[in-house]
Order: sequence, then C-alpha cells, then structure tokens
Amino acid sequence: MGRGTFLSHSPQALRRKRPWMASLRMTTSLGAVLWLLAAIAVPLNAAPTLETFVLAVGGRSTDSIAGPPSQVSDFFGSRGVLIPDDLVADGLVGDFRFQSGGSPLTDSLSVVTPNFVTLFSGSNTFTGNASSNANYGKVGAEAHGTYTGWSDGLTRTGSEGFATFRDGMTPFSPTVPVGSHGFTNLHFTIDGSANVVGTGASGIVVRFQQNNGPIDTMLDALVNGSSNPNTFYPYDGPGRAGFAITPFSVSGSGVFETGLLPVTFGTAFDFKLGLLSWLVPGKDVSIDVNFSSSALLTGIDVFDAVGNPVVDFSIESGSGTQYDANGVHIPEPSSLILCLTAALSLIGMSRFSKRATASSRRSKLPGPIAGV
Repeated sequence: MGRGTFLSHSPQALRRKRPWMASLRMTTSLGAVLWLLAAIAVPLNAAPTLETFVLAVGGRSTDSIAGPPSQVSDFFGSRGVLIPDDLVADGLVGDFRFQSGGSPLTDSLSVVTPNFVTLFSGSNTFTGNASSNANYGKVGAEAHGTYTGWSDGLTRTGSEGFATFRDGMTPFSPTVPVGSHGFTNLHFTIDGSANVVGTGASGIVVRFQQNNGPIDTMLDALVNGSSNPNTFYPYDGPGRAGFAITPFSVSGSGVFETGLLPVTFGTAFDFKLGLLSWLVPGKDVSIDVNFSSSALLTGIDVFDAVGNPVVDFSIESGSGTQYDANGVHIPEPSSLILCLTAALSLIGMSRFSKRATASSRRSKLPGPIAGV
C-alpha cells in the first residue's frame, strides 16, 4: 500500500486546542495576559461564508508526487486523499469540486473506475462517493467506498468531503458594558461513524478558527482497519466518552468544546468551523464514513472578564442566523414550507379582497339612463 495514503502526522503532532481552565474564575491578571495574546489575532471582518468540497478518484498515477488538494490542506492540513496535480494527465478517473457562497450548500460526487493494474494485482476497481452540506452553525460530510484488489505506492484512490461555515458573532448583555472584555465557549455536538471492513483507512477531522488566529483541532479520529492502532483526539473528556472505539470502527455522539475564546462585548469576532470525512482503501475493502448530520452548534457560554457567567447575553450574527445559549436555531424544512404557504395564502387573500372590493364598487355604479 502507498505510504502516502495515510495520515502523515502522529497524534502527538496535532496542535492542541487552548487549555481548558480548571476553574472558570480567572484572575484579572490572567485575563489581561490572555487579552494581550488575543490582540494579535484581530478580527477578519470577513463576510459570512459557507463552503463544501467533494472528491472521488481512483486509479494508478503516473506521477509519484501527490498531496492533498489545497482546499483541504489550507484548513485541515495533511489529511485525506492524496492526488497529483493533474488527475486526467496522470491516469486517474474522477474529479473534485469546491463550492463557496452565503446560502446553504450541498454537493455530492461519485466515481466508478474501470479496471486498472498495480504492481501486486492485474485487476483493481474502485467505486466511491462523497457528499457534504453546510449551513451556519451546522456542517456535515460523508464518504463511502468499495475497493477490489491491491494498492501500491502509486495508487491514488479514495473519496472525501468537507463543509465549513464562517460567521461573525457579536455578544451583547444589558449587564456588561459595551467594550468590556470577556470570553465565550462554543459547544458542538458531533455524531456519526467510521467503519473499515478490510484493509484501508478512514477518518473524521473537525477544526476551528477564531479571527485570523491559529487553526485548532476539536476532533481527529483515524480508523486504520489493520494492525495499526486507531487514534482518537481528544484523548479524554466527555466528547470522547460518547464514542465507542474498536479496531475497525469509531461510532457515537459527543459534545466537544472550543475552550475559552476571548471576546469584546459589542464587537464582532469571526468564527470558522469545518468537518472533513475521508477514506483511502488498501486491499479488498469496504469503508463508510458518515458524519453528515454534524457538527452542530448546541450551546454557547459567555463570561465576563473575570470568569463570571453572563446569562442574559444575546448574539448578533453577520449572517442573520439566530444564536443563543442553546446554540444555533435552524428553521426546519417543514417550518419553511408552512411559512411559505402562509405567506402565499395571505397574498391570495389580499388579491381576492381587492377583487371583491372592486366588484362591489362596480355593482354600486348607476346603470345607463334610458333615452340617453
């Protein structure tokens, strides 16, 4: 199997997220230090943005040089499927696609390769697909694939998808003056599964960024489907406790946190979060990675400069999305349909009323005068 098809970094090389405080009551001096550090990461004031990416490729490359697509590596690092610069010219089948916009996005892509030859097998095929969905406060992605045959060092086969959201958030509170420093902690519920039946690898990565500061890892799980042990970051905590980990699978649901992020009341900060699901087959394997319904923002904590909880806060967002202590509020499709139906009904009633009024007025006009 190609060496470049698995994670190129050990779990120890992952960037650790901001340390969680043993107590939320921080001293004024500690708050000042944190704020001095946070001043380096100034707000981007970027427009609210949603992104999706899907990839499904297969075959044996004529180029020994490969790496993750830049759309993946820019935010998720060296994760997922490695491909050459030119898929077609280097003998691969499939494609990848990137979308970006301000409204909710979904995308999917699939590939079925013809038979191709590797050093170890004269008959190899791959069927794979990926999909992703992005909304403010909620992102998801999944990847599936079945591979028959053996891989070698030039095999570039796999599927992956990611979704991100970026939004501006401005905290307010009637009990905390505008311009005061404080902190927030965002909670995301992440649920799904990754299963490998055969020889191959799959993973799920969730990362986040405040303003233009460092990109931190919230979750990074690898399922090897081989003698190599699986890895799951974070190594402990309530989020990890919600997942069952076996030699060939990771599945469950847990709540993961950003840790304390510095904020200024009345001033917007940019927040971006992304989720990547990926798989790379090895030999005669079926792989499924499904985190299509998460990560979902399910809670927000706000604190003042010395760590006291602020319970009467509100959040204004650049996208117009509603956020509060319970996380994000996304209208259900049924609710949207009901609202649209009600609006159309009101429009119809208004037009009917206008026609009825006009008809009534016409009926009251005097008729023609005889002899004229």
